[in-house]
Amino acid sequence: MGGTRDAGPTSAQAELVRRLRTALTGLKLRQADLAERAGVSKATVSNILNRKTVPEVATLDLLATALGITGTAHAELHALRERAEVRGRRLDGYLAAARRAALDHPYPGVLPGHLPPLATVYVCQHATLHPAAAPGAGEVAEQASEQAFDAGRN
Repeated sequence: MGGTRDAGPTSAQAELVRRLRTALTGLKLRQADLAERAGVSKATVSNILNRKTVPEVATLDLLATALGITGTAHAELHALRERAEVRGRRLDGYLAAARRAALDHPYPGVLPGHLPPLATVYVCQHATLHPAAAPGAGEVAEQASEQAFDAGRN
């Protein structure tokens, strides 16, 4: 079925699906037939063939066996699967970083269940002084902002 190309996760997944579909149509099988032969759900087959998910190693083995894919072609499917799986690992890394950032957020009021109210946080983040403000107004505004922020926390 040809060698694997040097491609990113999305095109690796597309190539994996293309090869599975080629084998499926070559055997004149429907997705439901493949699911039954492989011992997996129809939804699993559908999700893989519609590129909603990358198959697990064991699932790919079951599908390949059901489709009669062996040897080098089978190994190539696994190589494509491994490259396609990178996207999932990147997403997991991004989500972990987002969770860490949320926990380290300097304004606990934006997290559910914590004070100050979001409106207070917004004012603290976006309030600026105009250069034409009266002398000393900056200190007064900063104190007022801190008092509003502290009041919201208590």
